[in-house]
Amino acid sequence: FGYKQTNRQRNNMKLPPQDFNNYDDEPYINFSQLNKKRPRESHSPKFNKAKKLKQDDNNTVNSNSSNFHVLESELLNHYSTAKQLDSTYTLKWKLCQDLFAMFIGIVPNLGVYLVGSSANGFATEDTDADICIVISSYPIDQKREAVKFLEIVRRALRKKIFAGSCDLIRARVPILRFTDYATRLRCDVNINNSTGIRNTDLLRFYSETDERVAPLGIAKPSVVPVWQALLPNRFDVNIPVSRLKRTDEPKLIWSSENRQTVAELFIGFLKFYAKDFRYDKHAISVRMGCLMDKEEFLDNDHTHYGDALLAIEEPFDLSNTARSVYDDDEFERIIRVFRRSYFTIEKTKTFSSILTEQFT
Repeated sequence: FGYKQTNRQRNNMKLPPQDFNNYDDEPYINFSQLNKKRPRESHSPKFNKAKKLKQDDNNTVNSNSSNFHVLESELLNHYSTAKQLDSTYTLKWKLCQDLFAMFIGIVPNLGVYLVGSSANGFATEDTDADICIVISSYPIDQKREAVKFLEIVRRALRKKIFAGSCDLIRARVPILRFTDYATRLRCDVNINNSTGIRNTDLLRFYSETDERVAPLGIAKPSVVPVWQALLPNRFDVNIPVSRLKRTDEPKLIWSSENRQTVAELFIGFLKFYAKDFRYDKHAISVRMGCLMDKEEFLDNDHTHYGDALLAIEEPFDLSNTARSVYDDDEFERIIRVFRRSYFTIEKTKTFSSILTEQFT
């Protein structure tokens, strides 16, 4: 899902590479004319000592599979219809190549990565193209250096008549948002967000482990393993993103003993977050594959967002990735959608019944 400098000739670029080349650590590049180097990224997070809270074994849906035939069919048909086409993925990849060709003369060790759902196996056809441009193996100042380079990108896009309006959004991770003229793809470009690249790699591993993962998510026994615990060296945060591999095949490493259908898994997922999950007590950890004590997790959250309404641990930097859910009304709406979806689909056994539901 990434493109690393291998050839300066644009016509020689191939779609898409099967593997990443290995590179020595790049020198630090200072785009704000600051002389001081920043330290390398922190070491790979250790499994913290937060209390692990076991999920209720009764969450498993014990129903006759024949009762879910319509739901199963609708779920799979919906996924088949909505998922990203290979041709769309190729267009997004070509866009990464074009950006790479534009800036290879500016940055000596440039990397351009397609990230997010477009590259991790969970994309729908209308998913935006999220692109990360890596300009240094060192962390950079997102408020200053990232914004400065995004301004360079914006000027270059306008000069090339590459895109329509380019909006610079100054968020925690600043992005440049534009629509590509040629493909009409909506694009969000960020700079040096290595955490996003690592998450893309981790989620790709999950989506390719079992064919039921992409249509949905949670079950007992596990549909997928806790990959960061099973392969800690593979997902070590100290590994440069340029060395993340695309050749490994998760299905050859691990096989699930879970035999539930996609429909049963989907209802189990809704039931868990509608009835069993304690939003006031629990935090979700993909990194450890369990629930954690929410209070203890927030005490260790380095972003210091205080009493968060929803707590989900970011798998690599250990912050609360749900920190943006701070409004009571929006939080209550999330819970309401889970509950209404569960009770509606439990009654109707059809996926279409919640697709047409107006949640307010």
